Amino acid sequence: MGLKIRSTDNIVENQGHFLLLYGKSKSGKTTAMKTLEGKTLVIDADEGITSLDGADGIDYLTINESTANIIKEMKEVFEIVDKNIDKYDNFVLDTFTALSKMFLDVHMKGVKDGRQAYGALNTSLYPIVKKFEKLARQHGKNVIFTAQVEVSQDENEKEIIVPSIDGQKFLTKVVMPRFDGIIALEVDAMQKRWFITRQSGKWWSGIRDAHNRLKQKEPANFAELFKTIKGK
Repeated sequence: MGLKIRSTDNIVENQGHFLLLYGKSKSGKTTAMKTLEGKTLVIDADEGITSLDGADGIDYLTINESTANIIKEMKEVFEIVDKNIDKYDNFVLDTFTALSKMFLDVHMKGVKDGRQAYGALNTSLYPIVKKFEKLARQHGKNVIFTAQVEVSQDENEKEIIVPSIDGQKFLTKVVMPRFDGIIALEVDAMQKRWFITRQSGKWWSGIRDAHNRLKQKEPANFAELFKTIKGK
């Protein structure tokens, strides 16, 4: 029998974290990956990982930005991840913004109605998100997506800053809830970096924090953030 009753005592302890980190260009999103504990594999979709040069415990593989076979290439990515799942504690997709654009460019070719391309985009991206989520839920890995920013409006037509991802409406309703949290990276006047864990000003943020341990702003350090969530 495959089904098993489990206790809720250690759900947070036993699972990894599945987060989307977004921020302005050059704000330090990729650099923040240096604060992850253990070994990290970065899936580079943006050719923007020079800030990790020489970083201990971080490996990377680069998706060909100009590829016309992005669907096939992502299958290869997951084959590599599956073969190395025990080697790494953390998996990073940098950036979700770039990956969504790659898929949209492919789906736009030969299509007269853009809505058809966006429908195909949504169909392509959702399974990818689910596969990465599985790494956190079933294998206890930490999975971080990064994204650029864009200005949008909330339901009251107020200006807000949100992750920049093609197919935004579908992703907001269907994909975003898959994450444990959407956190913004803010750099203050003293050049100190902060994770925005809850709605703050125009930043659109929120993270599952069952025991209410997180402050609205936390230092931009993943190892410390995860310890706080788990009460350590």
